[in-house]
Amino acid sequence: MEMSATSQPTRRARLVLTYNGKDISTDIAPYVLSFSYTDNAHGKADDLQVKLEDREHLWKGDWFPEKGAKLVASILCESWDSPEAKPVIMACGTFTLDEIELSGPPDTVSIKAVSAAMTTSIRQQKKTKAWENASLKQVAQDIADSNGLQLKYDGKDFPFSRMDQRETSDLGFLQRMAEERGMNLKIADDTIVLMNAQGYDAKDTVRTITRGTQAIKSFRFKHKTQGVYGKGTKLAFHDPATKQTRSYGYDPKGAGADRNNINRRLDIYEDGNSIAAAETRGKNKHESEASLSLMGDPNLRATMTIELSGFKRFDATYAIETATHAFDRSSGYTTELKLRKVLGY
Repeated sequence: MEMSATSQPTRRARLVLTYNGKDISTDIAPYVLSFSYTDNAHGKADDLQVKLEDREHLWKGDWFPEKGAKLVASILCESWDSPEAKPVIMACGTFTLDEIELSGPPDTVSIKAVSAAMTTSIRQQKKTKAWENASLKQVAQDIADSNGLQLKYDGKDFPFSRMDQRETSDLGFLQRMAEERGMNLKIADDTIVLMNAQGYDAKDTVRTITRGTQAIKSFRFKHKTQGVYGKGTKLAFHDPATKQTRSYGYDPKGAGADRNNINRRLDIYEDGNSIAAAETRGKNKHESEASLSLMGDPNLRATMTIELSGFKRFDATYAIETATHAFDRSSGYTTELKLRKVLGY
């Protein structure tokens, strides 16, 4: 597929797609109506969607795609910064075909795929298992190994004396454990990625986007006060061994008078103050959010941080939670960003 951005006619973007190891980019190019790739920072699988016209009824016959087929996608952007600039290739990753939809008239076929690492087993199969004298990293490694995946772990480890997975999917269990300890989880290609959420916010910004000087098609900002705890979290744990209640807390010294009070069992190796800090981040991270629609930019990815300028009180550093790169025959290539203001703690 080849399209030109309306404001820069020399710019061209092409979808490069392989199907079960075969490059089908040229074959499908005349039929592609739209394409989108959604890159998530954590908590959700990356996904790929392609919509094709089917007036010749090819997709109902020999071209009907196999469910579970492997798709490898990338976006090739040519003459993006200038007519002489080298092509920019944005690798989207490897996906497994998950859903096929035929509709009409006019006849179209929609193909939806999810990150190849997001197997049915890791996201749906309920399991029961216990770990003793292990750690979050060890649990993540065991789950990665049992699902044929790699592990990338970036951050401090969290030991515990015992942890039980009870009738829960590997993905649901690992995501809960990670979030409770202030870690982000992402699954892409053949890798489980766990990274420290605070470190993610502290990354250097990759871009400053300024209103009036950038190709911003639309924007939206939202600031909320409900469910935000300026005084942080107070954690209480009644220790059955000593019959005493131990208290922990974390105060970010933010705006507002509310405090989040929780009761939670603590493992003997767990630091209650760290758990309270992770809980505070989890509650407060969506206090200020934004969304931007931009002329297509292959250099913007989830987990990056950017600076926004020209929006007065909303000028700040934001983390990219979701980046959706989409093509459409009528509107060309656009990038949609979902952002949240970084917390600084």
